[in-house]
Amino acid sequence: MMYVLSLTTRSDSVLDGQAAYIFRPQASFFGVLVDELRHRFREGTLAYDIPARCGSGQCRVAILDSRMRQMPQQVRDFVAQN
Repeated sequence: MMYVLSLTTRSDSVLDGQAAYIFRPQASFFGVLVDELRHRFREGTLAYDIPARCGSGQCRVAILDSRMRQMPQQVRDFVAQN
């Protein structure tokens, strides 16, 4: 946690799948990526907002936890490239 706090300011968001960013704004409208949300993202029945919301440059840290690694390939590609 101290490492993440050292890389960010209070206004920077942090992206992870388990809502462990409790001291920073969330990077996505969807906080905890529960099973049902991940399933719907993979099926394409729900659009994930990471590219649009993180594109503004406010997200300084992405924690690639197990839930983030289960996101659709395009979301993982976006995180890796940015």
